[in-house]
Amino acid sequence: MNFPSANDFYDRFCKAVVRSGREQDFLNKWGLGSLDDVHEILNNNVQGGYASHKESIMSGNVSGSVLTIGPGMGFCVFLLSEMYDHVYAAEPDGENCSILRSITPHYITGNNKAAGDISEIYHAGIAITEEAIKYWDMKQQLMKKRHLKGSILNFDIHNAQELGQIFSHRVSRVYLHKVISSFSIATSFEHIITQAREFLLPMCDITWSEPGYIFADILGFENDNTGRNMLQNIKPVFDKLNMSVDVIPYLVFNGEGENRLEETWMLIKARRND
Repeated sequence: MNFPSANDFYDRFCKAVVRSGREQDFLNKWGLGSLDDVHEILNNNVQGGYASHKESIMSGNVSGSVLTIGPGMGFCVFLLSEMYDHVYAAEPDGENCSILRSITPHYITGNNKAAGDISEIYHAGIAITEEAIKYWDMKQQLMKKRHLKGSILNFDIHNAQELGQIFSHRVSRVYLHKVISSFSIATSFEHIITQAREFLLPMCDITWSEPGYIFADILGFENDNTGRNMLQNIKPVFDKLNMSVDVIPYLVFNGEGENRLEETWMLIKARRND
């Protein structure tokens, strides 16, 4: 199995959006003018574009089944469908869940598989609590008062289910990529890891990638761009859960020469040992 090039993926993804009949819904959901904007987003690696997904996906075992939580625009669902036999995704936003379900039958992988034949998308998330719903409602109201724009204004988890109550499968990997800021502040790092571990087969991995400063800000440690300080801070959580863990820094960048912008991301790779 070959990981698709950025241009091939862009082409396959945009064709699938058009064929789904949900192109305008997709554009409205994410505040885009046209599908040309998708190319710019994929190239924005410091914000989690194509190169960051590729680095993260290829860091782990790419066989069997995979679960991703909070897929956003859906790039990870379709990139993972290029590499795995079965892809599960949990999307807490109802409208986005519906849009992604409409697109998947029309995304054709490099192996000539329809993503819709090998993927299941659940209207669900982790820690869909009353407190989390209030948190998002409050965040959206503040943005409106300040006349701020962003896709978060369309984010609605009111009718989402708790993933642990409806997901009975065990997978060979849990894939998380730039999702920590989409969890409520009421959801602790330990709770997310504990829940994700329950979805894993024995001796299989969680991989979780975020910009280093995001992990540092939310988890409360000094970011040193090496991963050593972060590992020291998070290891007790994984020790308690009988999981081995490593933190792997990787560099992503946009532009060239004087316009080059670099950012160090951190990848948590944790294995369930029982």
